[in-house]
Amino acid sequence: MTPKWYPDGIEVKALCLVEHEGRWLMQEFFHPETQERYVRFLGGAVDKGEYAEEAIIREFREEIGATLVG
Repeated sequence: MTPKWYPDGIEVKALCLVEHEGRWLMQEFFHPETQERYVRFLGGAVDKGEYAEEAIIREFREEIGATLVG
């Protein structure tokens, strides 16, 4: 894995696209300011000092309680 680096003020995101038999795993969210619901692939911010792969594993655990294997 290549270490990631980014300057202050830039937020790096990592998203994971999961497809199984033509269906995509996505999560529904609610935007409190606009009162709208939306869906997106799972993932989130990559913390400083963290690899994108580590961020995906952490986000899956935080967002849906899933442990990624393999």
